[in-house]
Amino acid sequence: MNKSVKGEGYQDIVVSVAVVVFSFLTGFLYFQSAPARLLEGVLLLVMSVCLLAGACSRLSVFVSEDKNREMTGFYTLLSIAFFVPFIIKAEYILYTPTWIRQHDVIGFGNSEGQAAYIEHFFNTLKLPDFDPRKKWGFFQPPLHHIIAGLWLRLQMAWGGLFGWSADQCRENVQALTLIYSSLTAWFGIRIMRRLRLSGLPLLCGAFLIAAHPCLIQMAGSINNDMLCVFLQIMGMFFFVCWMEDEKTSALVTAAVFMGLSMMAKLSGIMLAAPMGCIMLYRLISAAAKRDMNRVKKLAGGYVLFGIISIPLGIWYPVRNLIKFGIPLTYTPKVGEKLTGHSILDRLFFGGDELTPFTCLKATGHGYDEFNVPLAILKTSLFGEADFSQVSPLSTPIAWVMLVCGSLLALVTALMFIWLWNKKKNRELLAFLGIYIGFSLAFLLRLCFAIPNFSSQDFRYIAHIIVPSAVVIAMALGELKGFKKNAVLALGLVFGAASLAQYALAGIVTWN
Repeated sequence: MNKSVKGEGYQDIVVSVAVVVFSFLTGFLYFQSAPARLLEGVLLLVMSVCLLAGACSRLSVFVSEDKNREMTGFYTLLSIAFFVPFIIKAEYILYTPTWIRQHDVIGFGNSEGQAAYIEHFFNTLKLPDFDPRKKWGFFQPPLHHIIAGLWLRLQMAWGGLFGWSADQCRENVQALTLIYSSLTAWFGIRIMRRLRLSGLPLLCGAFLIAAHPCLIQMAGSINNDMLCVFLQIMGMFFFVCWMEDEKTSALVTAAVFMGLSMMAKLSGIMLAAPMGCIMLYRLISAAAKRDMNRVKKLAGGYVLFGIISIPLGIWYPVRNLIKFGIPLTYTPKVGEKLTGHSILDRLFFGGDELTPFTCLKATGHGYDEFNVPLAILKTSLFGEADFSQVSPLSTPIAWVMLVCGSLLALVTALMFIWLWNKKKNRELLAFLGIYIGFSLAFLLRLCFAIPNFSSQDFRYIAHIIVPSAVVIAMALGELKGFKKNAVLALGLVFGAASLAQYALAGIVTWN
């Protein structure tokens, strides 16, 4: 194993441990009174600076002597691009209760919803012994809810010693989603480094992932979406490793993570499309070249991948099918119905309210956002929230986010086409393109098959943040001059506006 691989493994351990420790320490601040929580910003900043110093000094061991100062400076910037957004996410979960800006959660102490599903495992330590359709939210695969239920049990045991209340322990479930969100960002960065991206392209891609507003909101959302996204990105990381050297260990690990992502939410299967296509392409190519040894290895890998991932991914839906007759792809009807809008309206024409925030009757708007592209874009930035009442600065910042987000979506598409025409890294581009394209196709189908507002939510495909950032970083590695600087500036402004929006909401809430 060479120095860089050892160094990257070391960084993974250090960053992962730091994220877990910082997240739990942040969560424990729930057990303080509200004024005491104001100290969390200083506390997290100090811890982050200490980690940055230690990580950068250790990283310098893995670079040549004549580049120590330059590389240490670069890794300092990379660490800042990761840890500053982490602090904002930590702040976000402290000012966002588990009943605010949630999806399908309803709230603890209820008989249904994903919070009740968590409490079911907390109370019983077993799968539902009744038809899950009888309680809203219980049809979901249980991985996140099992982990959260066990985490609640552990806290309650400690709480008897320190006087923690049940509500404080419940709020601390957000420490788990903070971990998932932060490690999603880190391993998104690791994917880019695995692809030999460096310098400003890597920094820009890293900042776009770590500071993305969707990952900030999902850090505080205690449903199963964030764990599914995290496990998908872990599967993507190990599959990218497999694409490099075709080691069976990497393929097995990718299969495990994809199966686990489906155990968190069935939409984790979207990762199977790009993986399957690349594996099939390599198998066909090896067969065309009559390389039978490689054909056997690839075919065996294909079978092994299925043997591992399929049972992991579908055992719960199969159990429900056998025991209760629930269809494998069962999805309950939910959300605000969008009636009276033509397909043209939903694709090309928005409503008449000029606002950067998602329009919802529930938040005081005149209609529910019905234009599909606009709804997907807005929910990727603000979820279903309207921050206009938070501060006079919130709306101008939101307009910056909306304009920059729109341009970044367009830039991603254009850069993908440009890179493809250069005929370089086409296999990797095919993987990224299939992943993004299949996910978007899935969401568009959902929008029209189930014409409800909630069907348009970007959180269903939040995993595409990572492959999209990889496309932009790859393009930046090829671009020069004004075009490169323009894309870099666009990414910086977008990330900075995102952090400002969610930090501002927290400061106002605390005051």
